[in-house]
Amino acid sequence: MTSSPTLRRRPVQARAQARFDLILGTAAAMVAEAGAEALNTNHLARRAGIPVGSVYQYFPDKAALLTALAQAQVSAFEARLTMPADPDPARWNLVAEVEKGVGALADFVAENPAFPQLYLAARAGGGGAAAMLDGGAAHFAAIFAARAPQIPAETRALHARVVVESAQALLTLAATGPDAAGELPRVRAEVVALITRYLAPFYG
Repeated sequence: MTSSPTLRRRPVQARAQARFDLILGTAAAMVAEAGAEALNTNHLARRAGIPVGSVYQYFPDKAALLTALAQAQVSAFEARLTMPADPDPARWNLVAEVEKGVGALADFVAENPAFPQLYLAARAGGGGAAAMLDGGAAHFAAIFAARAPQIPAETRALHARVVVESAQALLTLAATGPDAAGELPRVRAEVVALITRYLAPFYG
Protein backbone atom coordinates (compact mmCIF):
# COMPACT_ATOMS: atom_id res chain seq x y z
CA MET A 1 0.00 0.00 0.00
CA THR A 2 1.11 3.54 -0.61
CA SER A 3 1.38 5.96 2.28
CA SER A 4 -1.46 8.34 2.88
CA PRO A 5 -1.22 11.69 1.01
CA THR A 6 -2.97 13.28 4.00
CA LEU A 7 0.00 12.78 6.33
CA ARG A 8 1.91 15.96 7.10
CA ARG A 9 5.10 14.01 7.61
CA ARG A 10 6.29 10.50 8.27
CA PRO A 11 8.46 9.59 11.28
CA VAL A 12 12.11 9.00 10.49
CA GLN A 13 13.84 8.37 13.80
CA ALA A 14 12.96 5.51 16.15
CA ARG A 15 11.61 7.83 18.84
CA ALA A 16 9.33 9.56 16.36
CA GLN A 17 8.14 6.22 15.02
CA ALA A 18 7.32 5.07 18.55
CA ARG A 19 5.20 8.18 19.12
CA PHE A 20 3.52 7.77 15.73
CA ASP A 21 2.67 4.16 16.58
CA LEU A 22 1.40 5.25 20.01
CA ILE A 23 -0.98 7.71 18.36
CA LEU A 24 -2.31 5.07 15.98
CA GLY A 25 -2.61 2.43 18.69
CA THR A 26 -4.43 4.75 21.06
CA ALA A 27 -6.76 5.90 18.30
CA ALA A 28 -7.55 2.29 17.37
CA ALA A 29 -8.44 1.47 20.97
CA MET A 30 -10.71 4.51 21.21
CA VAL A 31 -12.49 3.69 17.95
CA ALA A 32 -13.01 0.10 19.10
CA GLU A 33 -14.57 1.37 22.33
CA ALA A 34 -16.76 4.22 21.10
CA GLY A 35 -16.71 4.32 17.29
CA ALA A 36 -14.98 6.49 14.74
CA GLU A 37 -17.38 9.41 15.17
CA ALA A 38 -16.45 9.73 18.84
CA LEU A 39 -12.72 10.01 18.21
CA ASN A 40 -11.42 13.37 19.44
CA THR A 41 -7.82 14.50 19.06
CA ASN A 42 -7.73 16.24 22.44
CA HIS A 43 -9.01 13.13 24.20
CA LEU A 44 -6.57 11.04 22.18
CA ALA A 45 -3.63 13.17 23.27
CA ARG A 46 -4.64 13.01 26.92
CA ARG A 47 -5.08 9.26 26.82
CA ALA A 48 -1.74 8.76 25.08
CA GLY A 49 -0.02 11.15 27.49
CA ILE A 50 1.33 13.41 24.76
CA PRO A 51 0.75 17.05 23.73
CA VAL A 52 -2.06 17.46 21.22
CA GLY A 53 0.48 19.21 19.00
CA SER A 54 2.21 15.87 18.57
CA VAL A 55 -0.92 14.53 16.92
CA TYR A 56 -1.14 17.48 14.54
CA GLN A 57 2.55 17.12 13.77
CA TYR A 58 1.59 14.12 11.65
CA PHE A 59 -2.13 14.47 10.99
CA PRO A 60 -3.78 17.73 9.86
CA ASP A 61 -7.23 16.62 11.02
CA LYS A 62 -9.31 13.73 12.32
CA ALA A 63 -10.09 12.46 8.82
CA ALA A 64 -6.40 12.13 8.04
CA LEU A 65 -5.85 10.23 11.27
CA LEU A 66 -8.69 7.81 10.54
CA THR A 67 -7.45 7.22 7.00
CA ALA A 68 -3.89 6.57 8.16
CA LEU A 69 -5.12 4.19 10.83
CA ALA A 70 -7.32 2.31 8.36
CA GLN A 71 -4.43 2.05 5.91
CA ALA A 72 -2.13 0.74 8.62
CA GLN A 73 -4.64 -1.96 9.48
CA VAL A 74 -5.17 -2.88 5.83
CA SER A 75 -1.39 -3.25 5.47
CA ALA A 76 -1.31 -5.47 8.56
CA PHE A 77 -3.97 -7.67 7.00
CA GLU A 78 -2.20 -7.82 3.64
CA ALA A 79 0.90 -9.13 5.40
CA ARG A 80 -1.12 -12.26 6.25
CA LEU A 81 -1.94 -13.06 2.62
CA THR A 82 0.05 -15.92 1.11
CA MET A 83 0.26 -17.54 -2.28
CA PRO A 84 -1.00 -21.14 -2.59
CA ALA A 85 1.48 -23.61 -1.09
CA ASP A 86 1.48 -26.00 -4.06
CA PRO A 87 3.90 -24.78 -6.76
CA ASP A 88 1.68 -26.24 -9.51
CA PRO A 89 -1.31 -23.95 -10.22
CA ALA A 90 -3.10 -26.83 -11.94
CA ARG A 91 -3.47 -28.55 -8.57
CA TRP A 92 -4.86 -25.53 -6.72
CA ASN A 93 -8.28 -26.02 -5.17
CA LEU A 94 -10.47 -22.98 -5.76
CA VAL A 95 -12.74 -23.52 -2.76
CA ALA A 96 -9.78 -24.02 -0.42
CA GLU A 97 -8.04 -20.87 -1.66
CA VAL A 98 -11.22 -18.78 -1.37
CA GLU A 99 -11.82 -20.11 2.13
CA LYS A 100 -8.25 -19.23 3.05
CA GLY A 101 -8.51 -15.66 1.78
CA VAL A 102 -11.98 -14.94 3.17
CA GLY A 103 -11.09 -16.66 6.43
CA ALA A 104 -7.98 -14.52 6.83
CA LEU A 105 -10.05 -11.35 6.43
CA ALA A 106 -12.82 -12.56 8.73
CA ASP A 107 -10.30 -13.50 11.42
CA PHE A 108 -8.57 -10.12 11.10
CA VAL A 109 -11.89 -8.28 11.40
CA ALA A 110 -12.77 -10.29 14.51
CA GLU A 111 -9.35 -9.66 16.09
CA ASN A 112 -9.36 -5.93 15.30
CA PRO A 113 -12.77 -4.52 16.27
CA ALA A 114 -11.85 -1.00 15.22
CA PHE A 115 -11.02 -2.03 11.66
CA PRO A 116 -14.55 -2.19 10.17
CA GLN A 117 -15.46 1.27 11.46
CA LEU A 118 -12.12 2.69 10.37
CA TYR A 119 -12.56 1.25 6.92
CA LEU A 120 -16.04 2.73 6.55
CA ALA A 121 -14.91 6.13 7.84
CA ALA A 122 -11.90 6.22 5.52
CA ARG A 123 -13.87 5.23 2.44
CA ALA A 124 -16.56 7.79 3.25
CA GLY A 125 -13.86 10.44 3.54
CA GLY A 126 -12.71 9.96 -0.05
CA GLY A 127 -9.25 11.17 -0.95
CA GLY A 128 -6.80 8.32 -1.47
CA ALA A 129 -8.98 5.86 0.43
CA ALA A 130 -10.42 4.44 -2.80
CA ALA A 131 -7.04 2.77 -3.39
CA MET A 132 -7.04 1.18 0.05
CA LEU A 133 -7.61 -2.35 -1.23
CA ASP A 134 -5.18 -2.15 -4.16
CA GLY A 135 -2.66 -4.40 -2.42
CA GLY A 136 -5.18 -7.15 -1.83
CA ALA A 137 -6.47 -6.88 -5.39
CA ALA A 138 -2.93 -7.18 -6.75
CA HIS A 139 -2.35 -10.27 -4.60
CA PHE A 140 -5.36 -12.08 -5.99
CA ALA A 141 -4.68 -10.90 -9.53
CA ALA A 142 -1.28 -12.61 -9.25
CA ILE A 143 -2.95 -15.84 -8.13
CA PHE A 144 -5.39 -15.63 -11.03
CA ALA A 145 -2.55 -14.99 -13.48
CA ALA A 146 -0.76 -18.14 -12.36
CA ARG A 147 -3.93 -20.20 -12.50
CA ALA A 148 -5.31 -18.94 -15.83
CA PRO A 149 -2.73 -16.93 -17.80
CA GLN A 150 -4.92 -17.18 -20.92
CA ILE A 151 -7.44 -14.78 -19.39
CA PRO A 152 -6.62 -11.15 -20.29
CA ALA A 153 -4.82 -9.24 -17.56
CA GLU A 154 -7.48 -6.53 -17.37
CA THR A 155 -10.16 -9.20 -16.85
CA ARG A 156 -8.15 -10.88 -14.09
CA ALA A 157 -7.65 -7.49 -12.45
CA LEU A 158 -11.41 -6.85 -12.56
CA HIS A 159 -12.12 -10.26 -11.02
CA ALA A 160 -9.64 -9.53 -8.23
CA ARG A 161 -11.17 -6.11 -7.56
CA VAL A 162 -14.68 -7.56 -7.38
CA VAL A 163 -13.49 -10.27 -4.97
CA VAL A 164 -11.72 -7.98 -2.51
CA GLU A 165 -14.33 -5.22 -2.57
CA SER A 166 -17.25 -7.60 -2.09
CA ALA A 167 -15.55 -9.58 0.70
CA GLN A 168 -14.51 -6.41 2.51
CA ALA A 169 -17.94 -4.79 2.17
CA LEU A 170 -19.93 -7.82 3.33
CA LEU A 171 -17.67 -8.73 6.25
CA THR A 172 -17.55 -5.08 7.32
CA LEU A 173 -21.34 -4.95 7.25
CA ALA A 174 -21.54 -8.09 9.38
CA ALA A 175 -18.96 -6.83 11.86
CA THR A 176 -20.72 -3.52 12.42
CA GLY A 177 -24.19 -4.99 12.95
CA PRO A 178 -25.95 -5.48 16.30
CA ASP A 179 -25.00 -9.19 16.43
CA ALA A 180 -21.47 -9.11 15.05
CA ALA A 181 -20.28 -12.18 16.96
CA GLY A 182 -23.08 -14.31 15.57
CA GLU A 183 -23.35 -12.71 12.15
CA LEU A 184 -19.69 -12.73 11.13
CA PRO A 185 -19.32 -16.55 10.88
CA ARG A 186 -22.57 -16.83 8.90
CA VAL A 187 -21.62 -14.08 6.48
CA ARG A 188 -18.12 -15.57 6.17
CA ALA A 189 -19.62 -18.81 4.85
CA GLU A 190 -21.90 -16.94 2.45
CA VAL A 191 -19.02 -14.84 1.11
CA VAL A 192 -17.01 -18.00 0.43
CA ALA A 193 -19.96 -19.46 -1.51
CA LEU A 194 -20.54 -16.19 -3.39
CA ILE A 195 -16.92 -15.73 -4.47
CA THR A 196 -16.42 -19.41 -5.32
CA ARG A 197 -19.41 -19.39 -7.66
CA TYR A 198 -18.28 -16.12 -9.22
CA LEU A 199 -14.75 -17.38 -9.91
CA ALA A 200 -15.49 -21.01 -10.80
CA PRO A 201 -16.17 -20.45 -14.53
CA PHE A 202 -12.76 -18.82 -14.90
CA TYR A 203 -10.46 -20.47 -12.34
CA GLY A 204 -12.32 -23.57 -11.11
